[in-house]
Amino acid sequence: MSIMLVLTIILGALATALFVAGYFRGTGNAIRNHRSTVQPSAAVAEEKSYGWSMAFAVLAAAALIGSLGVSPAFFYLPPLLVIATAAVNGYAFFLDRDG
Repeated sequence: MSIMLVLTIILGALATALFVAGYFRGTGNAIRNHRSTVQPSAAVAEEKSYGWSMAFAVLAAAALIGSLGVSPAFFYLPPLLVIATAAVNGYAFFLDRDG
């Protein structure tokens, strides 16, 4: 086994554990809020805009797709980015306080 394969498997397992833990926490919060007689407060519109970060993500994805034709070494990046995306989504479940 190559080092990249072992690293990918380890990172994938950690990201999966974080995502599953966050999923169960978020699902538990949603069920608890649904069963609660007290209605959660209305969502307040945040002043923060995510437009710049979304634009950066699109440009980074385009750059990655373009770099795949430049060197075979870049073929290791998409799986790592998918693993990072799963980890960040799992982390986002923990950021949601209201469920």
